[in-house]
Amino acid sequence: MLRKKTLHFTKGELYYLFPHGGHAYCASRFPRPESHFGAYQKNHFELVDVAIDAQAQVLNKYLARVVKPPSHFYQIDEEYIITEPRADGYYSVFFKHRPDCPPIGAYKRNDCFEYIVSLEESVTDTATIFEVGDIVEINGCITYQA
Repeated sequence: MLRKKTLHFTKGELYYLFPHGGHAYCASRFPRPESHFGAYQKNHFELVDVAIDAQAQVLNKYLARVVKPPSHFYQIDEEYIITEPRADGYYSVFFKHRPDCPPIGAYKRNDCFEYIVSLEESVTDTATIFEVGDIVEINGCITYQA
């Protein structure tokens, strides 16, 4: 029995398209080619230019502590980087040590994290300054003297 393949598109919805050979696109709801949900013939799409205000897309990031884990992955008092909520109410969560990498989650509940400080402030506050002469090499390992 042959089944008709159903397209997972909503008419009028905007999708990110990435070339896939000469006659197809990989379609995604996100601006990353790795997140595509399939390859489809070009005739299914009408290409439009959409001007996205880059300034509106930039969300402030904050160092935050887990107070009510949104899933079993998180533990209370762990620290992560989170964004301020987008227009749809969701905010993204990043590893504290990798804030420029893709997010590890996105949540709508606003009671999971408590804001500690903005990311810019946390970077300047946590820097360690060593004076010249404090750094010592012992057996091939670099260390510092207190």
